[in-house]
This record gives sequence, C-alpha cells and structure tokens, in this order.
Amino acid sequence: MARKPRAQGPLAYKLAHWILNTIFFFWGFKVEGLENLPEKGGVILAGNHSSYLDPPVLGSAVDRQVHFMAKIELFHIPVLAPMIKEYGAFPVVRGKPDRKALKKAGELLSEGEVVGIFPEGRRQKSGEIGEAEPGTALIALRNCVPVVPIVIKGTNKFPFQRIRVRLGRPLMPPESGEKKIDKVTLENFSNLIKTSLEDLYREME
Repeated sequence: MARKPRAQGPLAYKLAHWILNTIFFFWGFKVEGLENLPEKGGVILAGNHSSYLDPPVLGSAVDRQVHFMAKIELFHIPVLAPMIKEYGAFPVVRGKPDRKALKKAGELLSEGEVVGIFPEGRRQKSGEIGEAEPGTALIALRNCVPVVPIVIKGTNKFPFQRIRVRLGRPLMPPESGEKKIDKVTLENFSNLIKTSLEDLYREME
C-alpha cells in the first residue's frame, strides 16, 4: 500500500509541509511512486527544475524531511534566507566545484537524511528535461547512496495547470566511496540520472 506524505522533521517543517499541501491540493496536486523513496537511510532526491515552486512542491510531495541544495544567492535575501534555512536548505556555489556544499551533503547523507538536488542546475522554463550537471552523480558515488529520480510537472504553468509529481525507482551507483571518481563512471551515472528523468517525464505525458 502506498505511503501517505506525512512530514518528518522539526515542527516548523511539518507545519510548512501541511500548509503547502493544503494550498497545492486545490490545483489537483497528485503524487505517484512515493513507495520508491526508502523509508530510512541516506538518499538523494534528484528532480527536474522548471519553476521556483519546485523545491516546496518536492518537499511537500514526500514524507521525509528534504534538505535542499540551493544556490548561494538565495541566502543573501534577508526575508527569504531564514525561511529556506528553516525548510532544510543549505547553500551551493553554482558553476564550479563547491567543497563546502559537497561536504555538507555528505554529512547529511551519512546521518541518514534526504538531500534534494536539481541536477540541471538552473530552471528549464519549457518544462522539458535539460542537461544534468555531474554534481548529483558525484555526491551519490562518493557517499554510496541511491538516487531517486523525481519529475515535477505543472509548476512552470502554475496556477493554470495541475501539479503532478512522480518518483521513479532508486538508482544504485557503483560502489565507490572514493574521493576521486573515475571520469567514465561519473559520466555514465550522470547520464543514467538524466535518462531516468526523461523516461519518467514521458510516462507522465
């Protein structure tokens, strides 16, 4: 039987989860494949990105607290910064390897937490799946954790289109755990994440 998205985590996170689910419900919010998210243990949720709404939608769709990797510029906005920190976000510098962000993600995963990442790195306003940057695959390989692909549809046309979310089966990386990852292995796993998102996207058409 499918699990229902009842949030775990701090009280503030649970409250935000309930409020957002109530709001999105009126736009036909539908979540499929929640059983594909492991109930415990470190895991990466890798989602497509077409709207600023994607992080709250992704967080609202699942029943475990998600710690989001978000661009560092958002943490410079006075009103927004404390809100996204409370919601489990931590900063990443885009466009170059960010060791601090990689370390933070690794710490969370080793503690059995869920880390949410948008592999495309930036919004694809068309809603289509864009190219995946290698960071998601690198974190998964270094920490030997599964990646659960998740596709979000409708946020780029909100509120004129219903919001739909589908989780795919976990992708298990080749066991590595090494600080230096073979380039071919990294590219292959990154491509697997991208094709899995594309397959989920087509299934939802």
